[in-house]
Amino acid sequence: MRSYQEPDGYTRDLDGLKSQWTYPQSELSTNTAVDLARKWMIAANMDVNSLNHDCEMQVQYWHMGDKFVPLYAVIWSQDGKTKASVELFEPTKTLRKLRIEDNKYNLRRALQVEDRNRYLDAPTE
Repeated sequence: MRSYQEPDGYTRDLDGLKSQWTYPQSELSTNTAVDLARKWMIAANMDVNSLNHDCEMQVQYWHMGDKFVPLYAVIWSQDGKTKASVELFEPTKTLRKLRIEDNKYNLRRALQVEDRNRYLDAPTE
């Protein structure tokens, strides 16, 4: 996943994708994007089976008339609210973002911080 230091870094990144990776609409296939998104969610220990059961899945891509850029967002939503999403760039199989908006789909153990109260009680500067 990328981190942008400059204010326009994200925009420049998108401009680069658009200039190098524009395809005719006839080559559009969302199956690979969905498969990659599911695999990354499973690898991150998210409950993909429950997401698929409870939510509607929507696949968005960068549509440019008769062309597209294979920058996909796979979104699981319920009652109009996003529960989880993955943004990916399909040609290089690059994960750009992975978000969980509803913790019930997170199968990871909660983060444990040793001596937590010591840090919470410390004065701030």
